[in-house]
Amino acid sequence: MDVVIYFHGFALGADGTPPLSTFVEVSGLWDADDGVTFARRARPTLVVIPRGDGKPFVNDSWPYRFPATIAQPERIIALALGKMAEARRLQSPTSPAAICKARLLLMAHSGGGLAVLQVLAKLKTPPTEIYLFDALYQNADALVGWATAALTRRGTRLWVGYLGGTASCSVELAVNLAELLAGQPAHVKARFRVEPLDGCRIDHMVVPRAYAPLLLQGGRGPMPVS
Repeated sequence: MDVVIYFHGFALGADGTPPLSTFVEVSGLWDADDGVTFARRARPTLVVIPRGDGKPFVNDSWPYRFPATIAQPERIIALALGKMAEARRLQSPTSPAAICKARLLLMAHSGGGLAVLQVLAKLKTPPTEIYLFDALYQNADALVGWATAALTRRGTRLWVGYLGGTASCSVELAVNLAELLAGQPAHVKARFRVEPLDGCRIDHMVVPRAYAPLLLQGGRGPMPVS
């Protein structure tokens, strides 16, 4: 089963303690109205959305951090798959006692992008796909390093969509990727994309909902949203 780890962004609301369901709604990974986001994905997929640590940080505008997930990502994945296996066996006692991870996908929105950069160094097995929704506020050398190794791995994909606030670091990543991909065939270049979203007339909070379903279904950019 594929596993998605989605790192949400900053706190929504003045008290900084919104329910996790709020971030799930923003993520675009589940539609409470029709419940079909994953029904359109061919591969069995389990999504993990950590709640994060929402305690205030001095002089820090991004209050959410994910210390447990970043420190032991493999343990979090194993725990989630174990819970899924237990749930399946409750429905059908003949179901397998364990579920193995196939692909790992990392996704992040807004301030959650930092967690993706941090967790890359902790993973024993690198992710197959990485998607950042207006989430790159930091130097992205970690992504370049991942992409360098990922070029020869089948099925690897990177998509970074950005608006004004994340433009600087995203454009820097695009330049570095262009150098890395120079001379590569078109089908390889198409798997590693950094795209501006300003022309799509899209709001920062809508980016995950607009793009996550398309990416999970195997869609490729550019994917303009009006």
